[in-house]
Amino acid sequence: MNRGSACRIQSKIVARFHADQLAETLRGIAPAVAAEVTDQFFDCHPDWRMRFGSRAVTHGVQDAQYHIAFLAAAIEAGDVTPFAAYARWTAGVLAARGIASVFLAENLAQVRDALAARLGPDRTAVLARYFTEALPRSTLNPRSQTACL
Repeated sequence: MNRGSACRIQSKIVARFHADQLAETLRGIAPAVAAEVTDQFFDCHPDWRMRFGSRAVTHGVQDAQYHIAFLAAAIEAGDVTPFAAYARWTAGVLAARGIASVFLAENLAQVRDALAARLGPDRTAVLARYFTEALPRSTLNPRSQTACL
């Protein structure tokens, strides 16, 4: 093996290590992020709490945790495609329940922003690739972190 090949292999190992670390970090902060973004979502949409009751909060936290779990798995795989496919699948499931995809996009943007607030710029840059593929172009740059769509 020549020196160039060894350096490429070492670089891939380091990148894999950083991806695994980021995925573990995401899993560790998922409960707090899920609770935060669910509160934020219901601040934007208080009618949901009234329409669906405590069930809405339970499902909101659970859904946000699923978003983060699928994101972490895609990061471990080093491929944005599974997270984008998950977002499309989730939109279809919600549509079958009469929930517009704009609400999923809003929630994913809230998750993205909450994660960015907890992670450094290098890690946030990694996440940006995944959210760029998962979110509709119209929701990539919300007006502010607390903006409701």
